[in-house]
Amino acid sequence: MESLIDHDRAMRERASSITLPLTQAELASLIGSSRETVERILRGWRQRGIVRTAYRPSVIGTAAS
Repeated sequence: MESLIDHDRAMRERASSITLPLTQAELASLIGSSRETVERILRGWRQRGIVRTAYRPSVIGTAAS
């Protein structure tokens, strides 16, 4: 169990992030989706700790900082 915790910690420390200076509407347009769909997906990812978002920019990657 301890090795799994250590492995998880190491993976989180190596994780990188991408800053996207886009609105949800701009992101939706780029990927051919609706703003509502992008908002719903980002909300789920925020709840799971995959992303963190702010007014601008959105950050994809490490949620803990």
